[in-house]
Amino acid sequence: MRTDKAERLLAKAADLGSQLVVFPEAFIGGYPRGSSFELAIGARTAKGIDDFRKYHASAIDVPGHEVERLAEMAKKYKVFLVMGVIEKEGYTLYCTVVFFDSQGFVLSQRRNRSERIMIDFP
Repeated sequence: MRTDKAERLLAKAADLGSQLVVFPEAFIGGYPRGSSFELAIGARTAKGIDDFRKYHASAIDVPGHEVERLAEMAKKYKVFLVMGVIEKEGYTLYCTVVFFDSQGFVLSQRRNRSERIMIDFP
């Protein structure tokens, strides 16, 4: 599950007495550093489309199941949680940060539109 590693790290931080736990950009969903998805103006390769499909599949819905799970984790470990995710909306992906309080409520989310990635599937 996409949140398993986050929970292991969150549990460790809580055991050390952390009250605020901040994860980096794109912790859930991953960041495609160096990937161009083999795009060129006016052309897409089959490999590039397949790479993007895999990347899109690793993104999450906000709100959605993974966000609910993260909220449960914030409540369980009684920490304020800041989580960087790759959010999907249709075929568009965003670098998003989601803020949770120690009671498991989503306080806010911030979608970074400057890091928007969009490729239409054929």
